[in-house]
Amino acid sequence: MQAKKNILVLTLLLVLGNIIGIAQQVELTGKVIDASNGKAVEFANLGIIGTFKGDATDEDGVFSIRIDSNLYQNTLRVSAVGYETREFIISRLLENRPLIIQLQPTVYGIDEVDVEAPSRILYGMLKDAVRNLQKNYLTGAYSAELNYSEKSGDKARTLTLDYTDATGYEQRTRHSAFEGRSYIIRKGVRNYDITPFSGGLHRVEELLGFDYLRHPGNVLDSAFVDHYLVSEKDNYLKNGKRIMVIAFESKNPKFEFSGDAQIQSLRGEIHLNRDNLSVLEISATYQSKGRFRHGRSFFVNENLEDANETGEMKYSVTVVYEDVAEDKKALKRVKYILDPEKAGAEKSSYELVFNSFSLGKKSVEENSRQYYDDVSTFSAGL
Repeated sequence: MQAKKNILVLTLLLVLGNIIGIAQQVELTGKVIDASNGKAVEFANLGIIGTFKGDATDEDGVFSIRIDSNLYQNTLRVSAVGYETREFIISRLLENRPLIIQLQPTVYGIDEVDVEAPSRILYGMLKDAVRNLQKNYLTGAYSAELNYSEKSGDKARTLTLDYTDATGYEQRTRHSAFEGRSYIIRKGVRNYDITPFSGGLHRVEELLGFDYLRHPGNVLDSAFVDHYLVSEKDNYLKNGKRIMVIAFESKNPKFEFSGDAQIQSLRGEIHLNRDNLSVLEISATYQSKGRFRHGRSFFVNENLEDANETGEMKYSVTVVYEDVAEDKKALKRVKYILDPEKAGAEKSSYELVFNSFSLGKKSVEENSRQYYDDVSTFSAGL
């Protein structure tokens, strides 16, 4: 009888412990909006500093984070490309229901930059290039074969993927870029074991994020181009077409218009067709203080730094657009080289190449993404 009584008491304690544990957590839900117009801010990053906890807003600006009571005095950081970053004490946010977080757009006027008249002409040409986006680049669905390759020290891997873009360059929003793209791995070869789990991940998504014409928040965003110093660097002929090379530099870049949360400096050049103002190539070099293990857009915290990639680093990217239909271009190649400035750290290179375009065709089911490589085979001779 005493044994049954002890079991009953133990059961009640366990149930009570679970109830207390549940009571110590709260669901922080809310919406992030543009302070200037009240519109939802999609894909805003929300993270509790010093933890892995966080969320990203959906297309309606909505987020939800389950928070333990011992984190109530921690700080929630809210950031989004194109907006000023804000920080809040969580306990203060819990006092507001419904919770609406307003982000202030960061827009730089040309009067803030000391430029000469020729530079103003270049600013206008870059803005016209964005306005002519649908005229010069593919709109509507298309598919392609996507070849991905990476090399880091002695490690090497190649993957072949089926790729579909449901909308092409119809819209220039982060939501359109994310929702419209789908890809699955068809085959691959590597010369290393993909365990632990992180070894099987690839960087296709990160490379696609360098599509300057598809994503806002960069030198080709009309809201931010005025903040860059631009100059005419060169002119040349290519296939009978006049090409102008426009150099750009931002000596004090920010996350809002670079996509890098730890950015220090940014410079590059744009190859522009002077006849129709289409962009043929963009190359840029970024100097950064470090990166979070999940990508360059996340803010690094000393407790969560990636041991392999922490510290200052330099990386460069080259993005090429080519004709894939009559007078219509699309992303053709992205080359990404990561150079950690740390003793013993290895330089890494990653590349995407698009081939075999099929217009009006969807070879991959929408909203399909295969982030983990579980199909490649081992080859010591790669």
